[in-house]
Amino acid sequence: MKGTAPMRLTLRILIALALAGAQGACDHSANGSGASAPASEAPELAALRGALEGVAKAAAAGDAAAVSRALEVFVATPQDFDALFGPERGAALHARYVTQVVTPMRAEAGPALVERARAGQTEVTLEEVGPAFAARTKPSDDALLAAFARRTPLFTARLHAPNEALGFRLDGFVRVGNRWVALLKLDARPGADAVPGSAGPTEAASQAPTVP
Repeated sequence: MKGTAPMRLTLRILIALALAGAQGACDHSANGSGASAPASEAPELAALRGALEGVAKAAAAGDAAAVSRALEVFVATPQDFDALFGPERGAALHARYVTQVVTPMRAEAGPALVERARAGQTEVTLEEVGPAFAARTKPSDDALLAAFARRTPLFTARLHAPNEALGFRLDGFVRVGNRWVALLKLDARPGADAVPGSAGPTEAASQAPTVP
């Protein structure tokens, strides 16, 4: 039986080293050194991130028209609104959306995002908003969530410079079927007037944390 204790000690050391190595590999994967998205990010969010990185790339190239084309894929249809808000409110809210969001976005978003890219704001951060994320949730986010016909996750995106806490905030990203649409600053409060107004990107709230 001589040598049993050292053998057990050696085995424990090998197991400890193996576990430490596995933990280090997991940490590296989760942190994604140099990666544009977390390793744990859902495929749907990765698709949204990729589309918005395309917007940022066009903005960095100074191509306002390309930015507008890239944002066009996020424009919601009347059918999308029926799915999100129900047929009773969908039609009226879509008419308001065209006035408040789509028309200003097509006119203003391209040049605005090119200006932001010139300031170095080309990195994309996605954040879910709602009651569980009060620090970064705005009243307009709450109004959208309350207006949805069923519980639906809502996200905001920020274009920001490296290590910048705030950035340029794009609100109201929601998944409908197999695609993402952007509601931006749609006023979804019951009885809100359909008054023309800019509903494009806004400054991120000062308390918004950096969350992928």
